Amino acid sequence: YLIAAFADEPARIIQIQEFKNNFDMLSKPLPEKILAQRMKTKDGKEISLKEVLSSTDVIYVDFWASWCGPRLHEMPGEKQLISEFRGKKVKFILISLDENEKKWQNAMAKINVDGEHFIISEGVKSVLVKYLAFQEIPKYIIFDYNGKLINRNAPRPGYVLKNKSVLLNLLK
Repeated sequence: YLIAAFADEPARIIQIQEFKNNFDMLSKPLPEKILAQRMKTKDGKEISLKEVLSSTDVIYVDFWASWCGPRLHEMPGEKQLISEFRGKKVKFILISLDENEKKWQNAMAKINVDGEHFIISEGVKSVLVKYLAFQEIPKYIIFDYNGKLINRNAPRPGYVLKNKSVLLNLLK
């Protein structure tokens, strides 16, 4: 209906299609092609996104890079958030989009944040980033305890600290 209503506005049609695509990916598991995305752990082991997301916990994912100033600004809030949710059914995943592993390793040592750390060596060109279609970092997303994407524009840690219901309402 909306596409027909805006037939003479091609830019608006593109916006409507993007909105529909974003909406359609919610509350569904990620496609197998995306779950096959390979990442490296802190100790250099290869792992798939599917393995990382196989959990019975709610998963709060932080996409970041060593060169991202706003992300580093969020660090104290994220440390506190992880600390306050320790022992609850929330898993914190930090995925670096650095293309240089050494810079990622150095940044991890410097920021010293708990959670599970991974790097996608393709960075912003990875199939995961393309699928989620985001243009800037930091980027936060949330998966429910069944591995379904439920928020592709999750709030930053500082906001979640003030409004813990963002995560608490998702716990079983």
